[in-house]
Amino acid sequence: MFKILMVICLVGVGCEPYYETDGITYATEKACWIALDRKMEMLPELGREPAFQSITAACIPVDANS
Repeated sequence: MFKILMVICLVGVGCEPYYETDGITYATEKACWIALDRKMEMLPELGREPAFQSITAACIPVDANS
């Protein structure tokens, strides 16, 4: 089972890790990456925010964040 992890970096705030807040876990890594691709497509406006620096996202095994 896999979960989505995003690391968002903002000017003056630094970088913060965020686990997906809707509690969804994915049965396979491929299913997780498909969902992550869809989520990333919905974020084009984020790059226009003045404080935004970068975002890194990955699918990680559920037991890796225990």
